[in-house]
Amino acid sequence: MRGIFWLVVLLGVDQIVKFFMIKFANHLVTKNPGFVFGFVAGFPGLLMAAIILILIFVVYANRFSSFFSANRGSFYLLLAGGISNLLDRFWRGYVVDYIHIRSWPAFNLADIMIILAGVIIIINMFGLNPLRRRR
Repeated sequence: MRGIFWLVVLLGVDQIVKFFMIKFANHLVTKNPGFVFGFVAGFPGLLMAAIILILIFVVYANRFSSFFSANRGSFYLLLAGGISNLLDRFWRGYVVDYIHIRSWPAFNLADIMIILAGVIIIINMFGLNPLRRRR
């Protein structure tokens, strides 16, 4: 139940930040019609279907896999970021990116959540987590 709470909180924070960026700092907003860094921008239907299938897989796997249950927090991060960007696509037709770092493509908080979740999952897959107790 706590995981759902944090999923909603993270999703809400990302959507609120995007709302304020569009409203008050629109000059910093980049409209990303594609996937990561603008890839597959010309195929919105295919992109939406792929994202929805990935989210369904993650939810299904989280429910029935011991690996996913061991990484539950990271999957809530992954879902929050994925759903937030998916909501952008449904509501606006593009993802709102607002963080710009020199020669790196623009990104947003949801992207950070997705990448962070992936890093945590990889660390746990290889047993590199220094916070996990050794038995």
